[in-house]
Amino acid sequence: MAVQLNRLFHTAVEETKEDAQILIDTCDSWKDFDLEWSLVYPMTIKFDRGNPVPLGSYSDQKGVYFIFYDGEVMYIGNGKVWARISGHGSQYSHMKRCGSLAAWRKRHPGQTRKGHECAKKMFQYDRGGLHNWFFKVCVIGDKSIAKKYEAKLIEAYQPPFNVKGEEDI
Repeated sequence: MAVQLNRLFHTAVEETKEDAQILIDTCDSWKDFDLEWSLVYPMTIKFDRGNPVPLGSYSDQKGVYFIFYDGEVMYIGNGKVWARISGHGSQYSHMKRCGSLAAWRKRHPGQTRKGHECAKKMFQYDRGGLHNWFFKVCVIGDKSIAKKYEAKLIEAYQPPFNVKGEEDI
């Protein structure tokens, strides 16, 4: 049994080294690359065949995104950028339909456990409508690089909605 445990451990170590080498190779390939950011779009925009999603497919593009209000960066996030933007907008719209955060929490208890901190802060900041909010994205394709880039952008811009633990802005 001990031999099998050790063999599995050493296999895990080798796979970790391989993953690290892939990340190093990915980082090296980006060395002299200038990132391309999308235009700034309203959060209400609908992408379809006549208005295709910029910078790739809708479903699986990993990267970084900004959410703006009146030209100011309010939030910076990373992940599957189109799904994240869509999620923030969708939850904001649910909150607006419910009329208050309390009513939204009562009506959608499962959603309140998932976080949606950005959407909550957007709603608290301006309940006037999603048309007041804008975004832009940068597709990177690698989650670990996107996460580091997000951290650097948050440090540089210090967007108010990225502050953890503040329920009321």
